[in-house]
Amino acid sequence: EPEVTKYYRLHIKEKEDEINYAIQCTEGNSVFFIFFTDAHWGDNQKNSPALISHLVYSTPIQDVVFGGDVITTFFDDPKDAMTLGKDFQRAFDTLDCNMYYLYGNHDNNSDCNPDLLSQHLSEDQVYDYLQSKMGPCTYGGYYNFYFDREMSKTRFICLDTGRFYYSRFRDKTLDTVSFVVDALNSTPEGWHIILLSHIWAGLQMNADGIKEAYIPAFYQSFLDLFDAYNNRYSGNYKHGNESVDYDFSYAKSRVICCIGGHNHLDALLYSSGGIPVIINTTDSRQTINGDSATKRTIEEQSVSVYIIDYTQSCLRRFRIGRGDDLVVQIDL
Repeated sequence: EPEVTKYYRLHIKEKEDEINYAIQCTEGNSVFFIFFTDAHWGDNQKNSPALISHLVYSTPIQDVVFGGDVITTFFDDPKDAMTLGKDFQRAFDTLDCNMYYLYGNHDNNSDCNPDLLSQHLSEDQVYDYLQSKMGPCTYGGYYNFYFDREMSKTRFICLDTGRFYYSRFRDKTLDTVSFVVDALNSTPEGWHIILLSHIWAGLQMNADGIKEAYIPAFYQSFLDLFDAYNNRYSGNYKHGNESVDYDFSYAKSRVICCIGGHNHLDALLYSSGGIPVIINTTDSRQTINGDSATKRTIEEQSVSVYIIDYTQSCLRRFRIGRGDDLVVQIDL
């Protein structure tokens, strides 16, 4: 097990005790996992592998999901992007747990340079450093996949929305929609569905001049699809001149929440139908206002533990490092 750095030891011990107690209180009718996002490995103090390893060792948690954005900024030489990606992979591929990785808008070395196609990493290159060593899952291509946990009757559907950060990359939209429609419709009866993706929200300036998260129309269209599933509707998802038909009239499970990152802040939003959309701050030191978190303090990293209690219809997030815990009631 990687050694937890000195200034995190008391903090993570306290969190470990809280997490174990919360899991015990669910009386077995729950699902739990670790989520961290926006590592931006070139500007990361790299405590996350040790923190996650400690949590896996000291709690019953065995599933870890990374929310996307390994790459930090645009690299003039794509080889440098691959080197950073491989460094990130090596940091986590020895942890004794099931690791899963979402695709972020930085991860093919296109950020801020969407037209420099010769500089971008190919899909095979991104898959190699990001997703080639994941735990057991059903892979749908274009970075989409899902994995099931039968004991808790939970399906985790993991989507590629990071590619859609620039409109020119949205040619894969209908492939992703087709994948999620099939994944929703094949979910066993009475199960719970958690949607995970890098981007659910954008940023806007509020009346006080502070950046806050909001759901743009493009991502709202995905949330409308999940609301349609929960309401057992049939319909048609349109994108450009093409569309995907869906029929959820025979659905027998329920989407309970969406979880993601991208915005470098914590936020709680909702779909039109009331599905919680939980945004998690970055694990790197890059805060949304351009400052950096203080080094050699617990503020320099941010890792979350999610515990979803199906008996109490309650979602709890325990934060290790920067940011706050969260309690959200969910509709089952």
